[in-house]
Amino acid sequence: MIAAFLLPAPVMAQDQQLVRELLSRVDVLERQIITLTGKIEELEFRLRNGKPSPQQDGGATSTAPISSPQDGRGPSSADGGIASILANDPDAIFRDALEAIRQGKHQAAAQALGELASRFPDAVIMPDVLYWQGQTARRLGDETLAASHFLEGMQRFSDSSRGADFLVETAASLMQLGETNDVCAILAQLSDNYPNARGLLVTRARQIGTNASCS
Repeated sequence: MIAAFLLPAPVMAQDQQLVRELLSRVDVLERQIITLTGKIEELEFRLRNGKPSPQQDGGATSTAPISSPQDGRGPSSADGGIASILANDPDAIFRDALEAIRQGKHQAAAQALGELASRFPDAVIMPDVLYWQGQTARRLGDETLAASHFLEGMQRFSDSSRGADFLVETAASLMQLGETNDVCAILAQLSDNYPNARGLLVTRARQIGTNASCS
């Protein structure tokens, strides 16, 4: 304890610089994890719905929007990142949103997800839609909107496969917004409500709890 106060200023400055570098690397890793998760979920979604992957259907993913045969509209101009928006097919819209996320086109993804949520609020995939709305809002720098999506998911779909994700991401957003008093109360529900939560999510929850000084 006393030795810490006797450290020369250059050493303390070096330690602070190291901490900043480590935090920067953690942020990069989190972004990479989100991108990889988007890729994995796109593949899982294609497999569940019998859709071929871009490699299986013989070419690179098209970035040109495709017009809807149902409503006769022309191509969508959603930042050039949505492959197709079909008027009555929420699965197609969601698949395109995941592809936009994979490509880093978060504004296009946000537009597609918002359209999906407003037109198909009772779709089976709504838990996933809300989760990715939250992640997309976060990538666009709107943590308040991200918190809103995650909290809505936690309230509406706590029993879904996304329930634990909503809980932890709500806590993460509140932490970023400075609402630390609520963070600990939310995280305390994880082990009770989701005893089988995956290890990576539990580790993330512990990190958030440490940052919030949860006991």
